[in-house]
Amino acid sequence: TRTIQIMAVEKYFENNYTYSQKEVADIQRKSVIVQALIWSVSNGSIYLFGLVSFGFGAFFVYHGLLTGQALYLVGMTVEFSSWALSFANTAFPDLVRANAAAR
Repeated sequence: TRTIQIMAVEKYFENNYTYSQKEVADIQRKSVIVQALIWSVSNGSIYLFGLVSFGFGAFFVYHGLLTGQALYLVGMTVEFSSWALSFANTAFPDLVRANAAAR
């Protein structure tokens, strides 16, 4: 059951909460746009790095400086490293804040 005291102050806290959410809405909107751009560039770079590594690798295989198996190994290493950096990219701000808070 709700007491009279809770019913009297509930609207006050509800209004304060709504006001505080409206204040940060613009900042969050800008932050989401920046995060979306960073995410798209980092994911796009994964495929670009893969293209470049296999492109240079094909040149090296053609001239006999690299075997096909070594090219595949290098290409997969670049792909896995790029994906790992992409996933770490989203959590990087939290990691920095956690490091600063731990000191």
